[in-house]
Amino acid sequence: MEIGERLKQARLEAGLSQRQLCGDVITRNMLSLIEHGSARPSMDTLAYLAGRLGKPIGYFLEEDAVLSPNQPVMAAARQAFADGLYDQVLSAMKDYKKNDAVFDWEADLLTALSTMTLAEQALTQDRLPYAQTLLEEAESAGARTPYFGQAQQKQLRLLQARLRPERRFSANSSRVATVSAASISAGTSLTRMAPSPKSSQAKPNC
Repeated sequence: MEIGERLKQARLEAGLSQRQLCGDVITRNMLSLIEHGSARPSMDTLAYLAGRLGKPIGYFLEEDAVLSPNQPVMAAARQAFADGLYDQVLSAMKDYKKNDAVFDWEADLLTALSTMTLAEQALTQDRLPYAQTLLEEAESAGARTPYFGQAQQKQLRLLQARLRPERRFSANSSRVATVSAASISAGTSLTRMAPSPKSSQAKPNC
Protein backbone atom coordinates (compact mmCIF):
# COMPACT_ATOMS: atom_id res chain seq x y z
CA MET A 1 0.00 0.00 0.00
CA GLU A 2 1.39 3.40 -1.01
CA ILE A 3 1.75 6.39 1.33
CA GLY A 4 -1.21 8.18 -0.24
CA GLU A 5 -3.46 5.15 0.21
CA ARG A 6 -2.42 4.82 3.84
CA LEU A 7 -3.12 8.50 4.45
CA LYS A 8 -6.55 8.27 2.89
CA GLN A 9 -7.40 5.12 4.83
CA ALA A 10 -6.25 6.69 8.12
CA ARG A 11 -8.21 9.87 7.34
CA LEU A 12 -11.42 7.95 6.66
CA GLU A 13 -10.95 5.87 9.82
CA ALA A 14 -10.58 9.10 11.78
CA GLY A 15 -13.78 10.47 10.21
CA LEU A 16 -12.06 13.55 8.79
CA SER A 17 -12.69 15.29 5.51
CA GLN A 18 -9.76 16.42 3.40
CA ARG A 19 -10.38 20.04 4.44
CA GLN A 20 -10.43 19.11 8.13
CA LEU A 21 -7.18 17.18 7.85
CA CYS A 22 -5.40 19.92 5.91
CA GLY A 23 -6.05 22.69 8.42
CA ASP A 24 -4.02 25.78 7.55
CA VAL A 25 -0.82 23.90 6.72
CA ILE A 26 -1.43 22.40 3.27
CA THR A 27 -4.08 22.87 0.58
CA ARG A 28 -6.87 20.39 -0.05
CA ASN A 29 -5.68 20.08 -3.65
CA MET A 30 -2.22 19.01 -2.48
CA LEU A 31 -3.69 16.43 -0.09
CA SER A 32 -5.82 15.05 -2.92
CA LEU A 33 -2.73 14.68 -5.12
CA ILE A 34 -0.91 12.88 -2.31
CA GLU A 35 -3.80 10.51 -1.63
CA HIS A 36 -4.03 9.60 -5.32
CA GLY A 37 -0.29 8.98 -5.62
CA SER A 38 0.31 11.96 -7.91
CA ALA A 39 2.57 13.70 -5.38
CA ARG A 40 4.73 12.70 -2.43
CA PRO A 41 4.59 14.63 0.84
CA SER A 42 7.71 16.24 2.27
CA MET A 43 8.89 15.02 5.66
CA ASP A 44 7.42 18.14 7.29
CA THR A 45 4.03 17.56 5.66
CA LEU A 46 4.03 13.87 6.50
CA ALA A 47 4.91 14.61 10.13
CA TYR A 48 2.04 17.10 10.32
CA LEU A 49 -0.49 14.69 8.76
CA ALA A 50 0.67 11.80 10.92
CA GLY A 51 0.25 13.94 14.03
CA ARG A 52 -3.26 15.00 12.98
CA LEU A 53 -4.18 11.36 12.37
CA GLY A 54 -2.59 10.07 15.58
CA LYS A 55 -0.24 7.75 13.72
CA PRO A 56 3.59 7.37 13.84
CA ILE A 57 5.42 8.44 10.69
CA GLY A 58 6.68 4.89 10.21
CA TYR A 59 3.07 3.73 9.73
CA PHE A 60 2.95 5.60 6.42
CA LEU A 61 6.49 4.79 5.30
CA GLU A 62 6.64 1.02 5.64
CA GLU A 63 5.30 -1.39 3.04
CA ASP A 64 3.87 -4.48 4.73
CA ALA A 65 2.89 -6.07 1.43
CA VAL A 66 6.51 -6.48 0.37
CA LEU A 67 8.94 -8.58 2.39
CA SER A 68 12.34 -7.08 3.07
CA PRO A 69 15.45 -8.56 4.69
CA ASN A 70 15.94 -5.19 6.38
CA GLN A 71 12.78 -5.37 8.50
CA PRO A 72 14.63 -6.42 11.72
CA VAL A 73 17.24 -3.71 11.15
CA MET A 74 14.61 -1.05 10.62
CA ALA A 75 12.64 -2.16 13.67
CA ALA A 76 15.77 -1.81 15.83
CA ALA A 77 16.67 1.55 14.25
CA ARG A 78 13.17 2.96 14.74
CA GLN A 79 13.10 1.92 18.38
CA ALA A 80 16.53 3.42 19.03
CA PHE A 81 15.50 6.65 17.30
CA ALA A 82 12.29 6.84 19.35
CA ASP A 83 14.35 6.36 22.53
CA GLY A 84 16.79 9.09 21.54
CA LEU A 85 19.70 6.63 21.21
CA TYR A 86 21.08 8.03 17.98
CA ASP A 87 24.42 6.24 18.16
CA GLN A 88 22.51 2.96 18.31
CA VAL A 89 20.57 3.97 15.20
CA LEU A 90 23.85 4.22 13.32
CA SER A 91 25.03 0.97 14.83
CA ALA A 92 21.88 -0.81 13.62
CA MET A 93 22.31 0.69 10.14
CA LYS A 94 25.67 -1.06 9.74
CA ASP A 95 23.69 -4.25 9.05
CA TYR A 96 21.37 -2.55 6.53
CA LYS A 97 21.44 -3.99 3.01
CA LYS A 98 21.36 -1.30 0.33
CA ASN A 99 19.14 -1.11 -2.75
CA ASP A 100 15.98 -1.92 -0.79
CA ALA A 101 12.96 -0.35 -2.49
CA VAL A 102 10.92 -0.77 0.68
CA PHE A 103 13.12 0.94 3.27
CA ASP A 104 15.92 2.87 1.55
CA TRP A 105 14.29 6.30 1.90
CA GLU A 106 13.36 5.80 5.54
CA ALA A 107 16.79 4.34 6.34
CA ASP A 108 18.50 7.37 4.83
CA LEU A 109 16.17 9.68 6.73
CA LEU A 110 16.91 8.03 10.07
CA THR A 111 20.63 8.14 9.27
CA ALA A 112 20.53 11.82 8.33
CA LEU A 113 18.54 12.88 11.40
CA SER A 114 20.66 10.80 13.77
CA THR A 115 23.99 12.04 12.43
CA MET A 116 22.78 15.64 12.59
CA THR A 117 21.81 15.25 16.24
CA LEU A 118 25.13 13.60 17.10
CA ALA A 119 26.98 16.33 15.16
CA GLU A 120 25.24 19.02 17.20
CA GLN A 121 26.36 17.26 20.38
CA ALA A 122 29.91 17.00 19.04
CA LEU A 123 29.98 20.73 18.24
CA THR A 124 28.90 21.50 21.80
CA GLN A 125 31.73 19.29 23.07
CA ASP A 126 34.23 20.99 20.71
CA ARG A 127 34.87 17.69 18.86
CA LEU A 128 35.16 19.44 15.51
CA PRO A 129 36.66 16.71 13.26
CA TYR A 130 34.02 14.23 14.45
CA ALA A 131 31.26 16.80 13.92
CA GLN A 132 32.50 17.46 10.39
CA THR A 133 32.45 13.73 9.56
CA LEU A 134 28.91 13.39 10.90
CA LEU A 135 27.65 16.41 8.97
CA GLU A 136 29.13 15.07 5.74
CA GLU A 137 27.33 11.78 6.33
CA ALA A 138 24.09 13.63 7.14
CA GLU A 139 24.32 15.65 3.93
CA SER A 140 24.95 12.53 1.86
CA ALA A 141 22.08 10.56 3.44
CA GLY A 142 19.69 13.52 3.23
CA ALA A 143 20.37 13.91 -0.49
CA ARG A 144 19.25 10.33 -1.08
CA THR A 145 15.75 10.65 0.42
CA PRO A 146 12.85 12.94 -0.56
CA TYR A 147 11.71 12.91 3.07
CA PHE A 148 14.62 15.13 4.09
CA GLY A 149 12.55 18.31 3.92
CA GLN A 150 13.31 22.01 3.93
CA ALA A 151 13.31 22.26 7.72
CA GLN A 152 15.94 19.50 7.96
CA GLN A 153 18.02 21.08 5.18
CA LYS A 154 17.95 24.41 7.01
CA GLN A 155 19.03 22.76 10.25
CA LEU A 156 21.90 21.06 8.42
CA ARG A 157 23.09 24.37 6.96
CA LEU A 158 22.99 26.00 10.39
CA LEU A 159 25.12 23.21 11.86
CA GLN A 160 27.59 23.49 8.97
CA ALA A 161 27.78 27.25 9.57
CA ARG A 162 28.58 26.63 13.23
CA LEU A 163 31.46 24.36 12.20
CA ARG A 164 33.19 26.69 9.73
CA PRO A 165 33.92 29.66 12.07
CA GLU A 166 35.41 27.26 14.61
CA ARG A 167 37.69 25.78 11.95
CA ARG A 168 38.85 29.25 10.86
CA PHE A 169 39.56 30.23 14.46
CA SER A 170 41.50 27.03 15.02
CA ALA A 171 43.60 27.61 11.90
CA ASN A 172 44.41 31.21 12.90
CA SER A 173 45.37 30.08 16.39
CA SER A 174 47.73 27.49 14.93
CA ARG A 175 49.49 30.12 12.80
CA VAL A 176 49.94 32.44 15.77
CA ALA A 177 51.30 29.57 17.86
CA THR A 178 53.77 28.67 15.08
CA VAL A 179 55.09 32.23 14.82
CA SER A 180 55.40 32.48 18.60
CA ALA A 181 57.31 29.19 18.84
CA ALA A 182 59.69 30.18 16.04
CA SER A 183 60.35 33.55 17.65
CA ILE A 184 61.11 32.02 21.03
CA SER A 185 63.44 29.41 19.54
CA ALA A 186 65.36 32.16 17.73
CA GLY A 187 65.67 34.12 20.94
CA THR A 188 63.46 36.88 19.62
CA SER A 189 60.27 38.14 21.20
CA LEU A 190 57.25 39.29 19.21
CA THR A 191 57.65 42.78 20.63
CA ARG A 192 61.23 42.96 19.33
CA MET A 193 60.01 41.97 15.89
CA ALA A 194 57.98 45.18 15.65
CA PRO A 195 59.73 48.11 13.95
CA SER A 196 61.16 50.60 16.44
CA PRO A 197 60.20 54.26 16.07
CA LYS A 198 62.74 56.39 14.25
CA SER A 199 64.76 58.58 16.56
CA SER A 200 64.43 62.27 15.81
CA GLN A 201 67.63 63.95 14.65
CA ALA A 202 68.59 67.29 16.17
CA LYS A 203 68.72 70.05 13.65
CA PRO A 204 72.11 71.79 13.44
CA ASN A 205 72.22 75.29 14.81
CA CYS A 206 72.34 77.89 12.13
